[in-house]
Amino acid sequence: ILKKLKKMKARSYSVAVLEDAITPQAGGDDFTGSWDASGWLSGRDVLLVAGGPSVRKYLEGVRLFIASHNPAVLLINTSDHFESKIVDAVIVSNATSVILESSVYSGLKCPVITPIERIKSVLSNTIDAELILDYGLTVREQSFSISKTGCELGWDLSAAYALAVITQAEASKIYLVGFDGHHENNEKHEEMCDVLTQYQERYPDIPLVALTPTTYPVKQSSIYER
Repeated sequence: ILKKLKKMKARSYSVAVLEDAITPQAGGDDFTGSWDASGWLSGRDVLLVAGGPSVRKYLEGVRLFIASHNPAVLLINTSDHFESKIVDAVIVSNATSVILESSVYSGLKCPVITPIERIKSVLSNTIDAELILDYGLTVREQSFSISKTGCELGWDLSAAYALAVITQAEASKIYLVGFDGHHENNEKHEEMCDVLTQYQERYPDIPLVALTPTTYPVKQSSIYER
């Protein structure tokens, strides 16, 4: 990473430049995984948990929803709000997140879904190899293709990758928690809006429903819905 940064003419700290140095460039190599996600969640509803502040605010309601609805619980990156025994998998696709959360992985007891080839330069041995489900990710502009062992997407976003995994796994419905919206970063907000809009157009048979407050273009319901 340091050698790559040296060639990038960065004169001051920049998150964007750092991410470019860590992560393979869009339009680069194809990264196919080794795990076939087909049917993994067949017929199940999914609770997909992102990192928005609403998770903490509505945590009691989220736990009650899990207990009463028994969805497959998938976390985008790790979270200290949920015990491993109720989490079906942690989904990690962003190399920066891998670096920041590496110290947490050794304590995980659930599967970790990740595109190994794409992030192997920063993947440490803290994740038990037996827990890794290698679903590939290639980032290529204007792409939205989902297949058995990987996906090709136009966004380097963990949420987009998670939706691809869930779709190939044949889930029935996706409930969203912690998808609050990027209130201070309009570019990221618009990017996520684009992901959700395109997803709903391409896969209308898999409903997306937000159970915590969101500014994204998805159906809004309540975490206390029964």
